[in-house]
Amino acid sequence: MFRSLDALLGSDDGAARQWLETNNLDLGGKPIDQIDTMRGLIEVCDYVDFYRARV
Repeated sequence: MFRSLDALLGSDDGAARQWLETNNLDLGGKPIDQIDTMRGLIEVCDYVDFYRARV
């Protein structure tokens, strides 16, 4: 997930943190809350990887 966020946000740690803490309609909540579980982590990683592939 780190590599994908880094690629999408241009190594901006603040932007990555903000993305993790902001409600995401596609994911149904804040990514930071969802990565507490294995299922949530996989869903968030898949989501970020999908968008990274489009860049």
